[in-house]
Amino acid sequence: DILVQGYTNVNRALHGDIVAVEILPPEEKKTDTSDDPATDEETDEESIEDTESCEDPEEEQEPRRKGKVVHIMETCHPEEFFGGIKGNRFQPLQDRFPWMDVKGKASESDGKFVYVRILYWPMYARYPICEIARIEGDIDKFDTQYSALKVKNNVTHADTFDDSLLVGLPLSGWQIPEDEIERRVDLRNELIFSIDPPTAKDLDDALSCVRLPNGNFRVGVHIADVSYFVAQDSPLDLEARERGNTVYFVTENIPMLPRILCDELCSLKGNVDRLAFSVIWELTPTGEKVSEEFVRSIICTKGQLDYATAHDMIKNPDAYADDPEMLQCATAIIDLNNIATELRKFRYENGSISLDNAEIHFDFDEEGNITGVSPYERYDSHFLVEEFMLLANISVAEKIFKSMPDGGAMLRWHPKPDPSKLSDFQKQCDSLGLKVDCTNSQTLHESIQQIHKEFNGITMDAILYLASQPMQSALYTASSPDAVENAYHHYALNFPLYTHFTSPIRRYPDLIVHRQLGHIIADEPQTMKCDDVRAISTNCNQRKREADNASRDCSRLYLNQYLRTRRFIESGIVVEVTKSTATILVPDYDIRCQISLVDTEKYSIKYMKASKTLEVAFKDSDTDRKDWPIVALKLLQTVDVELLYTSQNFCQTISLQLAKPGERETLKNKNDVQKT
Repeated sequence: DILVQGYTNVNRALHGDIVAVEILPPEEKKTDTSDDPATDEETDEESIEDTESCEDPEEEQEPRRKGKVVHIMETCHPEEFFGGIKGNRFQPLQDRFPWMDVKGKASESDGKFVYVRILYWPMYARYPICEIARIEGDIDKFDTQYSALKVKNNVTHADTFDDSLLVGLPLSGWQIPEDEIERRVDLRNELIFSIDPPTAKDLDDALSCVRLPNGNFRVGVHIADVSYFVAQDSPLDLEARERGNTVYFVTENIPMLPRILCDELCSLKGNVDRLAFSVIWELTPTGEKVSEEFVRSIICTKGQLDYATAHDMIKNPDAYADDPEMLQCATAIIDLNNIATELRKFRYENGSISLDNAEIHFDFDEEGNITGVSPYERYDSHFLVEEFMLLANISVAEKIFKSMPDGGAMLRWHPKPDPSKLSDFQKQCDSLGLKVDCTNSQTLHESIQQIHKEFNGITMDAILYLASQPMQSALYTASSPDAVENAYHHYALNFPLYTHFTSPIRRYPDLIVHRQLGHIIADEPQTMKCDDVRAISTNCNQRKREADNASRDCSRLYLNQYLRTRRFIESGIVVEVTKSTATILVPDYDIRCQISLVDTEKYSIKYMKASKTLEVAFKDSDTDRKDWPIVALKLLQTVDVELLYTSQNFCQTISLQLAKPGERETLKNKNDVQKT
């Protein structure tokens, strides 16, 4: 990679353009800061660094080269750009594009989302000149912001597919051909069940568990065989490859595959014959693998369960005694849960770490209005499914990597944390008196577990948040025959090899893995070149990042809509303090926001350097100064904050403000009275 920094060196090229670059000499480390957009009050694309790792896992990295664009060989950027008008300037929603000066009267479109076209870009000018192509709507309108977050995150494809892509697909009600049944292992008489959210339609995984006479268990993970319906390099395959994944929003999803496949023919619905790819192990009660096999199969799930029901089976199996089939499911789920508990324990003892973000659950009335917001509850059944999906992904990763010595195996790689950020985390912990060993993921996990003995709840959430900041994103990659040992080590899981196999309905890399594994067990040559797998990995990495950001933005938009007519005070925790600001984390709602306290009409502040504490007094003209409510803000201090509705903030729709001591209880009592 070559870093091109500063608008002079970018030389009017835009993201996506194919350019000729001159390499700068090593001593010319940075463009003059007068050319650097970071010195301007507005932020351009060039000053925004991608947090996704761009390292190559196969070799040690050399110092990053820097260069400047000397020629735009091919213009590949969009014809139109989406964003908002501020004064006489256009701000694109996608940070990778620069701000633009608007030709003509832009004030009439101030406060609106618009599409613009670039007219020209004068030499040496900081910004291109554009014109407004069309107005999308007001920035503060929900529907417009919903459209905006999709564009911002490059989710511009529809939830439908062109008819030409559907040619040759079976219709609903399709039956498995007899000759296909003969080629597969028939598991339709086994007790197989799925565990998913209650509203899920794209059911791509199921489980089975049978007690063996020797005290071990025959455990199966059964995954929808999408590869049977989607031929490699077919028009539909190329479309799915470009989409990369299904994008999930609060009330809808944009599928990777047509609904006839993801919601019907591939979905592992109850009491319907389905094609599957099965990984079957003999496991001891402690989860040790005695044997494993990979087979193309036919299954018929007997139970289509949701997480709450599966959790209830674990806790109250006697409640299902009157239904023999459900009792069988309950018995199998209890056995799986016991094994999963052992697998999870072993995984964490050997260095796995978990730094997942919270998810938000919304309740709606019949008219689609939001009636409630709460953190998404995770049950024992969630962790049960998670452990066996991990086990399947690890087993398949080992199989395809060892069976493809010439490279090209689709793997999921997680690089080590950013060293400088890890050092910052170490210093934060030292200042708090927390003993942390960041040598590797195992020592970090052990340190966190020790801290957990002293802290819990929201404080522990904040510590986990601080620990997550040095982490880089996991990436898809293609294996290479020249890779060094442990080149594809997954840092968070602390496994030498990992891949994604268990969700081919909604993730394209899983479909690649299915094809690769299918060729291996059929003793056939691979049909995709290593370079092609690497190119697909690059696209899927980008698409996953965009999908994750779009889902997060959507949840915040819906939460913002809920706050429009309500006051909402929650517990937060301080994760950073300066002389006039505090950054507060609200873990239950995955919100982190810096609160400025410089408003002298509202606050009187005093920063104590020795203890790194910001003392905030809430001014009240009706009381003496000595009686003003005071909050002391320091790292890991729990505080009450009010979540605020914001109307014109370009999809960053949640802000916070400090709540006065006792204000949360006052609001709760007021709401209780209103309910009564």
